[in-house]
Amino acid sequence: MTYKELFDKCNLHLVESDRKRDQVIAFYVTIVGAFIAFSNNSNGFFRNGIEIPGYFILSLGILGILLACIVIQYRKWHIRYLNSAKILNQFIVTNQTPLQAFDNLYTDIMCEYGIDRDKYFPSMRFLNIYSKGVEFLTFQAFLVVAFVPLYIIFMFSGIGFQVNIHWGIVFFFNLLNFLIVMNLYAAVYLYFDFINETPFALWVLPAELKKLVEEKSNKKNPKKPDKNRGI
Repeated sequence: MTYKELFDKCNLHLVESDRKRDQVIAFYVTIVGAFIAFSNNSNGFFRNGIEIPGYFILSLGILGILLACIVIQYRKWHIRYLNSAKILNQFIVTNQTPLQAFDNLYTDIMCEYGIDRDKYFPSMRFLNIYSKGVEFLTFQAFLVVAFVPLYIIFMFSGIGFQVNIHWGIVFFFNLLNFLIVMNLYAAVYLYFDFINETPFALWVLPAELKKLVEEKSNKKNPKKPDKNRGI
């Protein structure tokens, strides 16, 4: 396949990945919306106690967290396909040799995302990139919806703060904590995945390019000696 065909294939998978992410989000929003609508229209959804419906709400909350992890996976592949498309496009529009074009663009991409294989916590540059764009805002909107059933469980089970504060303040305080925890997990997961693997979708790259990525990754990620070895 030519670079142009691989570039088109990469873009196709990028669009498909985003479409599947949107389907996951729409699926969960529909379920939560139906639950809220039913609870309002039934005029006493909890009249028989929290025990029976509580299992459903708890399952809904757990499902939200699991789907949030899936959304993070789709963002990982969004970044990988996007970076792979950048490399393939570089070969199409320039007359540089594959080694020259890849070498320059690989360094630019790693610097753009602030990926340093010698550091084991996301840099400020990486966190800044992570917290920008439609992908980030979409994830935040999904987390807000996923927090609703968890908050209901907290309140009805008595786990929530038993303080004389307006419920709105308690809600937004717990929501803020939830967003911080989930985004910290997402940022750390993506960063570790990129330094341990690669921020590229290797399977859509040609063989010679895949070899360059693997060589570059191994060179920039040397294995540290085991201090306990030989003792």
